[in-house]
Amino acid sequence: MRQLENETAITIRVFNSIKNLISIGQFIPTSSGGFSDTIKANGPLWTQAGNYTVIAQYGRYQNATATFHYSGGNGQIITNIPVIKDSFQINAGGQTYSVPYIIKGGTVKSMDIYADKLALEITIAATSDGSITVDLPRTLMDAKVQANLTADEKLAGVKINPSTLPDDKFIIMINGAPVQFTETKDINTRDLSIPFHASDTKIDIIGTQIVPEFGPIAALVLAIAIISIIVVSAKTGLRFMPKY
Repeated sequence: MRQLENETAITIRVFNSIKNLISIGQFIPTSSGGFSDTIKANGPLWTQAGNYTVIAQYGRYQNATATFHYSGGNGQIITNIPVIKDSFQINAGGQTYSVPYIIKGGTVKSMDIYADKLALEITIAATSDGSITVDLPRTLMDAKVQANLTADEKLAGVKINPSTLPDDKFIIMINGAPVQFTETKDINTRDLSIPFHASDTKIDIIGTQIVPEFGPIAALVLAIAIISIIVVSAKTGLRFMPKY
């Protein structure tokens, strides 16, 4: 601290990922201006995963702010829970996308794209209550507010670039039930922090746009195959439905 004031305490406030005040304390700095404090992450307020903010206030005008990522938990002090930081490679749309993640209290078994459901499915093996933070590239999937086109614009075939639309919230389901989550984002990624329980196995992240499962070449091959089947059936009289 600079410009120490006699007997003036430093106030430390901690806010969770949804901006709720979860901890507050005061103490007097040393004569050299140094200070330190230990905050125990236990109790019912320390369960939400996400980015937390610490604000140190000294007097009226001096303050400092820091942020850190908290992986979430069940409010109890638990030791020896492994934290894994890794990335998963997803092949979609003829490309390979790297999806970084941090998981506490389990492991990631697989990540799969389902273009028909606009969903990324994550299969986990949870050893305890914990959380996973997934850094989703916007080029892989995103959630955008739908364009509000008029009837005339639709008839005219007006196209909207999805990247110019406002962000919408993802829908996240765990074992088929919706869950709360927190998010930070920039122009390239959307980072989702999702808490889970020891019995959970499947996490579905649902957006509004996603790369197709097959790239353009694979789609062309599939289209040619379908056309070939139609031509053959027309020449041979092959039927795909029972004839009565």
